[in-house]
Amino acid sequence: MKLLLPIYNLTVICFALCANYVFASTVETPVLGVFSGEIPANSEAYIGITTTRAPVFEGVVESVNAGSSKIVAGGEPAWSANQFVFADGVQPEHYYLKITSGELEGAWFDISSNDAFSVAIEIGAGEIQKIAKGDSFQIIPHWTMATLFPNGGGFSKATKISATAGATMLYKYTSYGTDGLEYPIGVNSASMQRFYYRERGDINNWCDADKKDASNVLVEPNAVFVAVQPDNSCKYSYSGNIPMCATSFVLFTLDNGEGVQDQEMYIPLPSAVDFELNELTSTLIDSGAFTPSTSVASSPVDIIYAYENKSSGLNLTPDNSFFYRKRGATNKWLDKDKQDAQTYKLSAGTVLVFRKKATDEEFSIRCKFTPNYISK
Repeated sequence: MKLLLPIYNLTVICFALCANYVFASTVETPVLGVFSGEIPANSEAYIGITTTRAPVFEGVVESVNAGSSKIVAGGEPAWSANQFVFADGVQPEHYYLKITSGELEGAWFDISSNDAFSVAIEIGAGEIQKIAKGDSFQIIPHWTMATLFPNGGGFSKATKISATAGATMLYKYTSYGTDGLEYPIGVNSASMQRFYYRERGDINNWCDADKKDASNVLVEPNAVFVAVQPDNSCKYSYSGNIPMCATSFVLFTLDNGEGVQDQEMYIPLPSAVDFELNELTSTLIDSGAFTPSTSVASSPVDIIYAYENKSSGLNLTPDNSFFYRKRGATNKWLDKDKQDAQTYKLSAGTVLVFRKKATDEEFSIRCKFTPNYISK
């Protein structure tokens, strides 16, 4: 499916598998985030990408042309025609526009064309109506496998032409390309993409499952990888800008031809610092995106599975799961043992899997989460 959809120097322990974020910021410069982690031999780790590449432009909306899906920038940017559009051999980057204030704060949309003062974006008719004059925005190049994890990012590498033995395998449950962002419909789905890094002679690049060069494969904002490590450990890292605005994501259910299905969505914790589970209440419950349980005896309706990398090994189960109970005076998050989880601390970078129970009809709602270090 295609979806048209002040921090000071500190270190935050993110994963039990020896991972951490390091942040540095000043008033004059963007907030830089560096993520690093260690994966033991014969283990796996869930890695959420919560940083972005540096914006190439930051501005304010002057006006919106809904009919042509164009955003007109304030001032006189004087862009070259289609300078934000990929052109093989000419312009190698793929760009998106990210709204950083207003009703759609945190949402991002691919750029399809631009002229001197405006950009056309891939956006639905209903959502473009939510962008208003005065909203701020950024234009950002997409991550690719090579820019996100340069020279393999520290993951173990394959050194033979015909085998992937010894290499860390990165599994991605979404796919992103010219057709936009695609999710597998349903739950417990197989990964949609697989990558490993090969270094042999003059070959030094990311490869896909077919052993083809995948260095320029796009990685969408807030992507998730599951890294599976062979019989040696590795230390990996990536870096980028920490978004200083809300994060926006879509929760949905779809009909696969046999009726609307339960749906899983992989999303990294949208915060640069640890925070409590109750800080997701506005995002998920008040917005109507998540359905609370209203009966003591019944099973949870919608569920959050948290992969915090607290354990080593393969085929890991979630470290915890949560649902929201709304019954009488009870309005709170509970964990898998039905214990109060309101103040449960989730580490920055934790990967969340949202399981939305099948609805009577297809369902889609955009959620917005504002970390507690950003003014709301």
